[in-house]
Amino acid sequence: MKTGIITLLCFLSLQMGTYSQGIDFKNFSIREGVKLAKEENKNLFVTFGTTHCGYSMRSFVELSRDKACGEFMNKYFVSIGYGDSTTNNLKEWANSDSRIALNLIEDELETVLCNYFIFPNYFFFNKKGELAYINSAPKNPQKILKYAKSVNDGEIKTPFLFGIKFNNRMYPKNKSTYKMLSHCLNAYVLMDVPSGVNYKNDSIHSLKDFCYSEKNLDKAKIEIELSLKNHEYYFNCFLAALIYYKLEDIEKAKLYSNKGLNDYPKHWHNSRNLTDKLMKDILDQTN
Repeated sequence: MKTGIITLLCFLSLQMGTYSQGIDFKNFSIREGVKLAKEENKNLFVTFGTTHCGYSMRSFVELSRDKACGEFMNKYFVSIGYGDSTTNNLKEWANSDSRIALNLIEDELETVLCNYFIFPNYFFFNKKGELAYINSAPKNPQKILKYAKSVNDGEIKTPFLFGIKFNNRMYPKNKSTYKMLSHCLNAYVLMDVPSGVNYKNDSIHSLKDFCYSEKNLDKAKIEIELSLKNHEYYFNCFLAALIYYKLEDIEKAKLYSNKGLNDYPKHWHNSRNLTDKLMKDILDQTN
């Protein structure tokens, strides 16, 4: 009997330990997140802002600790995010070594997905790899759970006209936004991105470091053209320039390099340094 009670207590302890946590965020790249979600037949949740933004870090902490949100999200979603759920001292966290170590994740998410000027951001992808919902600005765990359940039920929700804070001439506010970003992300994850790429540093990587296999290059061309068919924005213009350059379609490579460099306002962070440099290199090498 005593052994049985001890076993039961251990079991309950483990269950409480498992379910008392919130969302189990993975601190890894978009490509790894997409891959894991496909392998586990789950949806994908991506949340990010900036680690010097108190609202972003507070949102991360709340989502990391909310039991109800964690139970559902960990069952049906792979979640990408970063932060420190062990401390309430956000100023201390923002200047910590662990925060600095996550800069590359922050930069990639911001570069690939973000044209907002409001943080944090929330992206929900369904099991088909389609973007099903976007939202921004601080949201409590109950709201995130509500969105997650809708996505898991197969809904694709149109962005509310004033619910998302868009930068000038960036994202249109309709469902074609989702198609644009979904296809763009597909083209991106097909690429062999350099390990530890830092989009704010334009001195480390060159055009040869961003590679597509012959098979993936053809797939990436299809995806980027589907993205551009819906709308153009900074990052899909960059990818189009890169893909056409690799395909030796020089005129289109130059066209989209010029679009990426000249048609969009600069983000208030420097997350475009590397992509800008690569597009300038395309123009220099093709003139």
